[in-house]
Amino acid sequence: MPETDEAAVGRLAWSWRGVWNSRVQYTGDFETLAEALASITAAYPDAQRIRCYEYSVDDEFAREVAPLVRTGEKWVPDA
Repeated sequence: MPETDEAAVGRLAWSWRGVWNSRVQYTGDFETLAEALASITAAYPDAQRIRCYEYSVDDEFAREVAPLVRTGEKWVPDA
């Protein structure tokens, strides 16, 4: 759960990563993964890789999972 604002609906927004860490990350509430990826592609047309995380109720911190890499116009999991 974000500690400050809720995720923006249908668009990317800045979100603080944590109180003790000054890095920020993007967040957004999208109906589908395809909409989220289209938003990222529109905002960052040169992006080739997206780091992905899995959030579990059993873990205190997110776990890094396979990133998505851009292949032409598609995003696919990096094997």
